[in-house]
Amino acid sequence: MAKCNCNSFDSLVFHWNFTQMLWFIMVEEDDNPNLCVDAKSDQENVWNSSSLAMAERKSYAMGRAARYAQYHITDVICAPSFKCVNVADNFIRGFECGNKDEMKKLKIKINGGLSSTVECYYLYKEFRSLAVERGYRVDATYEGSVEWPGDKIIDPYVNLLWRINAIVQSLMMEYPGIREQMVAVFVDKSVESVLTRVTVGPPLPFIMHVPPIPEDVLDKNNMKK
Repeated sequence: MAKCNCNSFDSLVFHWNFTQMLWFIMVEEDDNPNLCVDAKSDQENVWNSSSLAMAERKSYAMGRAARYAQYHITDVICAPSFKCVNVADNFIRGFECGNKDEMKKLKIKINGGLSSTVECYYLYKEFRSLAVERGYRVDATYEGSVEWPGDKIIDPYVNLLWRINAIVQSLMMEYPGIREQMVAVFVDKSVESVLTRVTVGPPLPFIMHVPPIPEDVLDKNNMKK
């Protein structure tokens, strides 16, 4: 079994006293980061990316490590990007490895507001439908978004900083809870610099790394398979 470094994906965590942890996991994108619903050839290029296998191994290992560390992940949210969805899907598979409770399986919630581009924000529902068709465990009913400010003349979704600020604030309200609970949020790494400038309020986001599973534990688990 290939051993992957669980620190492969950078991440930032937001936490306030009255909310669950918002764990933003940064996913490196390919040259064609988003699923274009109008061009089949572009879709195939993205879905057959040469870097996909490595990303799958890394995210699966990260999910297993999160489970070993006893992270209490209640929800998984994802930007409308193929690679983000694929990484999230494999993370869930790793996190739920050995889980026999069919009722507790996580689903991926697509949130258009997390997109790195305004075009993908407007097409997130089409992307969600396509991801469902492709067999990903996506919540087809989730409608997460940010409210349209009626006093704004310019489309606020074009302003990435405004949009990410609004999304973080929305998630704060959507996921009240305690520090031990976590929401895993998969986004394009290009929004990392924007997340560091979020002005929702203190405290500032902090970096978090999942501790790797000890090799002796991995070896024992592999022997059982």
